[in-house]
Amino acid sequence: MLPTRGRLPERLASAHPGLRSVLQFAMSLYMGPTVERWTPASWGDVESAAAAGLLDETHWVELKKAVPADSKAANRELAKDLASLACDGGLLVIGIEDDSGKAGAVVGTSLAGLQDRIDQVAGAGIDPPLVVRSIPLPHPSMDGHGCLLIVLDASADGPHMVEGSYWGRGDTGKRPLIDLEVRRRLAENEQRRNAFEDRFAAARHQAPLGGPGVLHVLFRPRAGRRGALAAEVDSPRNLFHDLTVELPLDPDGWTIGELDQVRRVLHGAELSNFEVPRDRAANLKDAASQIEAHLRSARIEDDGTLFYSCSRLTYGAGQGGATPQPLMSTRGVLALTEWLTIMAGRLGDRAGYAGSWDIGLALAGLEGHSAAPANSGRLTGLYRATYPEDEYLGLTTTTATELNSNPQRVVDRLLRPAFRILGVEQQIDDMASRSS
Repeated sequence: MLPTRGRLPERLASAHPGLRSVLQFAMSLYMGPTVERWTPASWGDVESAAAAGLLDETHWVELKKAVPADSKAANRELAKDLASLACDGGLLVIGIEDDSGKAGAVVGTSLAGLQDRIDQVAGAGIDPPLVVRSIPLPHPSMDGHGCLLIVLDASADGPHMVEGSYWGRGDTGKRPLIDLEVRRRLAENEQRRNAFEDRFAAARHQAPLGGPGVLHVLFRPRAGRRGALAAEVDSPRNLFHDLTVELPLDPDGWTIGELDQVRRVLHGAELSNFEVPRDRAANLKDAASQIEAHLRSARIEDDGTLFYSCSRLTYGAGQGGATPQPLMSTRGVLALTEWLTIMAGRLGDRAGYAGSWDIGLALAGLEGHSAAPANSGRLTGLYRATYPEDEYLGLTTTTATELNSNPQRVVDRLLRPAFRILGVEQQIDDMASRSS
């Protein structure tokens, strides 16, 4: 599998043996709840899996000998396959003969342009659009030929529509969903969103940092397994180091921070660059905004949950170079959010998690603040709009594939509404350009 943005390159895994599990889990594929995850690396692996019956068509596996020539009808059929598999997650295998639902001969297909075509269908032919992951496994002797594995995580935004109909899967193939099924799935999505908002609010309330200018970000795997990272969270400093290796450099000098204080908490560990009071009620919520240093804490749980807080992302008039009005460090917020998104993807890989994620971002005490200029010096003109409300709350959902292949798109959804009000959307566009 080719490395994707947000993943650790093989040379890092060689230099840091503890990181190899990230690469290993990035290639393991979900085949259903009663089947072991499959880790294909070659054409031979596909042949072995097909012969063993692992690739027979099921609720989670779809086979195609080839994708018909590019046409509206062929792309519509492909879109239905992708939309149906996205309901619960699954795998589309192109290059295997379908023998009445059983995996037949592994024959391969022409790979030229196929990945791009599938990406286009997933992005333009399905509503809401899908992000898919493609794994080409070349034929051992035929150049340009091979099998293509299309990985679909269980979608947090499903069900998905193709030309007016929602699609799901039965035991061995796709089928249109009836209205009752669609309403049930949409209602379940709404319940999950509400439950996550409540969980995020509780996490902010219980955090050792709080009050004006404190950024909180929560990444929660929707179906994470307790204990999946039990060994890793018992060595939290090593885990945090591994997660932060080779994060993108920030042009303004921001860093994720060294967190040298460690506390064991239920189901995980909490790291910080300050000592957390024993009485968490007498915490740093009131004092954090008065301390010059950026106080930071990170809580990592054994199911892959990541909760991070950082103080002093805003500063008032007269601080930070005698500015004439309160400022918000949008560049700091952006850098931290991008890094945390990459880290969450890596954490999910280590846990072997390939499902949906809920993400929340909150920053309070913003009313009347403008975006700080890059040099933290004087304001540069009337375009410096002020934020109209006390708190900004950004919520989104994503899949493991998007989290790893395009974390910047996730960051965009979390932050663009606030940055648009402040007139600094270009900062998000610049981030995306640097990562492409």
